[in-house]
Amino acid sequence: MLILFLSTAKNFVFERFFPILGYGIDATFLSGITNIFSFGGIAFLYFINPILKDYKNFKPICIISIIVSSIYLFLSVASMLLVFSYVSSSDQTIAIYSLTRTIEYGRFLQRVDAIFILIWILLTLSYLSIVVALCLTIFKKITNISNSKAMVFSFITLLFGISFFADDVSEGKFIHEIVYKNYELILVFGVSFAIMLIANIKVKLKKGAST
Repeated sequence: MLILFLSTAKNFVFERFFPILGYGIDATFLSGITNIFSFGGIAFLYFINPILKDYKNFKPICIISIIVSSIYLFLSVASMLLVFSYVSSSDQTIAIYSLTRTIEYGRFLQRVDAIFILIWILLTLSYLSIVVALCLTIFKKITNISNSKAMVFSFITLLFGISFFADDVSEGKFIHEIVYKNYELILVFGVSFAIMLIANIKVKLKKGAST
């Protein structure tokens, strides 16, 4: 993302930053509050504490993760705002892909978007691997099974089956941009908080029973 930001800097038009608040304070902060789903990755922080070797590392990991994610979002949004006069797609990934097509390094290196597709595939596989690993960890704690690796193929098959719920690309975009976007707020800030609250109560009850 840093390379992408620096490579498109020659096409920046800083006047496109204005007006700063867009359509006004209400549209930016009230109507735009649903866009907080971009920080949905914060939910992963709730589940990494039990798998850390040292609990003292949890706080610096959270701080560094939030800072890096914020920088990534800032660079991506700033690049799109300064290069394009208007972004018609609400899918940030597609907009970033369009951004890569504007990069050229003379005649030596063109069509950088092909490299982006390769990186995109690797990132998608990494993301799915992390999600499956966390699901297996949670499932292992719920069921008290000794070896959760045997469930890997079951979880992958389940994810593969869920991917067929959308009949076409338009339905998939509707699920992602309308349904998932709104309900992710509940999942991240509602369900995750409830899990942490119940876990703390459970720990306190165990400590009280042992004493």
